[in-house]
Amino acid sequence: MKFRVWHNCQVGAVRNFYVEVDSIEQAWIILNTLWDYDLFQRKNRIKPDYANASGLEYFDEEEKDWCEWYDDYERDIKEHFEYEEKLDMWLKEHDGDDYCNYCIYGSECEGMTCGPDGPIEPPCASGNIIDLLDTEAILQDLEEEEIKNE
Repeated sequence: MKFRVWHNCQVGAVRNFYVEVDSIEQAWIILNTLWDYDLFQRKNRIKPDYANASGLEYFDEEEKDWCEWYDDYERDIKEHFEYEEKLDMWLKEHDGDDYCNYCIYGSECEGMTCGPDGPIEPPCASGNIIDLLDTEAILQDLEEEEIKNE
């Protein structure tokens, strides 16, 4: 799939600037660099005002046109990586007991049990934990917590 970053450093005054990228991860790095540069220009009074816009597009082979990119949950690139960062932070701040509250196996999981041939481990003991968590529920709870704290 072909991707390109688009950026407009002064909406209404200039046209979009485009850079082709190999991945959404590379696009995220470039977008953050462009945003940091725009902030630098604003803070140093290089620009009198600040009105930028940007995003990621992919080339739709069927339509033969560039289209705005969204992930499987309809999040644009900024929302996508903000979600990833929030989830990474949650995983660093929580442990196994908290993981159980969001396990996709829910009440079906019995934790570590004894079997006729020795211990039977739960699915989370040997798999990638992120694949076993209801990440949407985690994010929803984080957002509800942020609202309560406002």
